[in-house]
Amino acid sequence: MVVTTYLGSSKEGYYTNCCIICGVWVQSDRRVDYFDTYASVMNGKSFRIPLALYNSSEEYSMQHWDVKQAFVNAPIEETVYVHQIKGCEKEGEERSVLRLKKALYGTKQAAAAWQKHLAQILVSEGGRRNLKDECVFIFNECGGVCVIGTHVDDLFVLSDRKGEKIRDKVLKKLQEGMEIDNRGEISYALDMCIETDRERGILKISQHIKNLIHKFQLSEAKGKETPGVVNDELTTEHIPKTQKEQQEVGKLPIRELIGGLWW
Repeated sequence: MVVTTYLGSSKEGYYTNCCIICGVWVQSDRRVDYFDTYASVMNGKSFRIPLALYNSSEEYSMQHWDVKQAFVNAPIEETVYVHQIKGCEKEGEERSVLRLKKALYGTKQAAAAWQKHLAQILVSEGGRRNLKDECVFIFNECGGVCVIGTHVDDLFVLSDRKGEKIRDKVLKKLQEGMEIDNRGEISYALDMCIETDRERGILKISQHIKNLIHKFQLSEAKGKETPGVVNDELTTEHIPKTQKEQQEVGKLPIRELIGGLWW
């Protein structure tokens, strides 16, 4: 991938047509090379409520925007240097290092830097952060309403008819500094199929359970109605104590599986 003017040299000059890898391993020290590592992930209710409103009336529309290479659009506050990529060194300065001007995939603070950058844009356009979920931004102008939920580089935009002007204004502003794939009315997002039936008031959100079963190699597993012991409570006695036990438990993709079922 070719990216221009995202990296600067130690002399504060800029390289053009400098090839970088969007996904690198970086050795970093907390509170030296980075501070915050959180990402913008709206909670499940914040996603379902706009969907319910969208399904309730033709007055509403809900679009799905996907920001391309989102992280490299965000400036970083920390001072971070990287080596030049082999084959793309600047002639005469092959031993120079580059100072990152934008977040780079693989750096610890990339997700947090992107969230701050995105929030600043949305707030500057009149958005107010939801008090219960700071990943949701609410716009009210001239009787119109627009709600934008953020999930890292995916934006879910609910608007009524009057709020479509707000939606288009925000989209135009975002497109001034980044590439956005407007996928139109929401139908598939976050590994979910979304089906609406406004006449009967039915909303279907289905996940690809078969894909999860295949991914976690459970196709041969024997199902049980109650997989755990009835009335058995988890206590601190069940926590792995030795280093070997912790290593064995760490190999189990429990968090990844729960995350796949989160919605």
